Amino acid sequence: MALFIKDFRIENKQTPIYFLTERSCRQWAHDDLHFWYFANLDNSQMVKWNNKFREIRYKNGSPFDNYDAATIPSHTFENIHLYPGYEAVENSAKNSLIVRCGLHLKDIDESKEEIIKIFYMYEDETRDAYYVITRKL
Repeated sequence: MALFIKDFRIENKQTPIYFLTERSCRQWAHDDLHFWYFANLDNSQMVKWNNKFREIRYKNGSPFDNYDAATIPSHTFENIHLYPGYEAVENSAKNSLIVRCGLHLKDIDESKEEIIKIFYMYEDETRDAYYVITRKL
């Protein structure tokens, strides 16, 4: 998924990319870290976002106990909208690329979005969608 987004960004520098909503796709999955590393995103922006997230986790007690309870903060830089929330994704501009967890596949309104790619946990069996990438119509 991250390599797909990396290639997309090279070819579409101005197209907004909305990465997930308010949660990672799997508990303790760190989708954001894989995305940052494999899509070769700016480390200074990662530090800013990570500091926001760390403050939220520490504010409510143990940072480890609150990892799954905390809403992941949004962060925008260049054409990336990291964890923008459901409302921002719903109101995204035409032609925006939207990356969602596979569990949202059933909720995608294909009159509003075109499914570009589905990444499966088991590619050879095409079951258990892990990520769904759509384009806003």
